[in-house]
Amino acid sequence: MLLLYNDELFELVRKMLGVPEGFMEDQFDFQKLELMNFGGKGGQGLVISADRQWVLKRLSSTDHEALLQLTPAYIRRLCDHPSLLSPFLLHFSCSCAGKQRRWIVMPNALPAPKYKVKYDLKGARDDDRTVEYNGEPIARLSTAQFTTRWVGASTSFDFGGGERVVEVQQRYKQLKQRARTIKFPMTHEQYEYIQECIAADSKLLLQHQIMDYSLLVGIIEGKAPAVGIGSKTFVVQHTKGYTTYHIAIIDFLQVWNIKKQVARGLKFYVESKSTEPPPVYQVSLHSLNNVTFVLTCPPGMILVAVLCLPGTVCPIL
Repeated sequence: MLLLYNDELFELVRKMLGVPEGFMEDQFDFQKLELMNFGGKGGQGLVISADRQWVLKRLSSTDHEALLQLTPAYIRRLCDHPSLLSPFLLHFSCSCAGKQRRWIVMPNALPAPKYKVKYDLKGARDDDRTVEYNGEPIARLSTAQFTTRWVGASTSFDFGGGERVVEVQQRYKQLKQRARTIKFPMTHEQYEYIQECIAADSKLLLQHQIMDYSLLVGIIEGKAPAVGIGSKTFVVQHTKGYTTYHIAIIDFLQVWNIKKQVARGLKFYVESKSTEPPPVYQVSLHSLNNVTFVLTCPPGMILVAVLCLPGTVCPIL
């Protein structure tokens, strides 16, 4: 039996996005979820649905409390204003293998079968990274295991010996550097839309002391597939064809609390801890917007039209 939280508010989001009733039917086997190890932010479970359209993520107790506090303002933001925040559709608890667990359901932020590149960007350039390149997940340098976030797949890596480990490390570093310096050519309308969203979204997250969120960007070269509802789609036509961007702000349930403050003080001794306070992430996201989304184009590429902005019909889709 499901116990729903604030469903009268999440129903507004489902209706706004045209999500049908019963969209979760036959998509998840809750009795098996307790045995699955899909990773996810904070070590919580994350799994993609059978049709690849929905993502189910298990919440820690602190994530659950953070979402309860955030929900009213978050729903107003999604329903009344342009936003890049990935939309939540359900917040509930249920029994899994005899244990009561709390979950959220959201649309898949990157629903296309294959992207040329996927980036996870924070604006704090040391944390920016390439998570997938030409359809291949990129292993984290420190763990020899990569688990995608919010897009629902998990891949373990058998590196095959010392030489292979060195090769993987070098590739990780090269693509991490690429993520730090990548530029996304856009039209003026697209740039202004993203700038407006990032300013307002990061302000809301700062007000609720949220930290460690990211900008997820998936890039498709050529004509775009059907637009998903878990991210905003921007399509640029240029002299070499089309480029499509799927963009969303993700992982925004980490609250700056006493544990994070202590971890920041001990950061020298604690590896891989996100320990910067919320204002740092707001400034970083603004910086990311200013240096990553650009109005100028590389040599040989001329933007001639904007074919898709959220809320408009994309003629090539």
